[in-house]
Amino acid sequence: MVKEIQFKEGVRFKRWTRALEVIFSKIRLVQSRYEWTPEIITITSVNDGQHMVGSRHYIDEAVDVRSKNFSDMADKLFFVSILREELGFQFTVLFENQGTDNEHFHVQVRKGIILT
Repeated sequence: MVKEIQFKEGVRFKRWTRALEVIFSKIRLVQSRYEWTPEIITITSVNDGQHMVGSRHYIDEAVDVRSKNFSDMADKLFFVSILREELGFQFTVLFENQGTDNEHFHVQVRKGIILT
């Protein structure tokens, strides 16, 4: 089974940052390591859409990941937990809007951290 990361149509970023490099590599690592992850993980937003004022999305240091293609709530929570562990203290991983049409994982560089 080939697993992949894809981008929802319209997703964009202005520049390739160290944050995006780390985030995508860790998502890919978790996806390839665990059988229960979906065959396709979809990035739904980077530097596009509307986000909070001052959001890390606007400086290409945050991504949103579709959660609805995970098989159940346990897998979603496990994904968040493992991704947090893999990314470490420099990043924040949130499971936002649970149970709504806008449910997703939000991953960003932790506020106050500057990646080098």
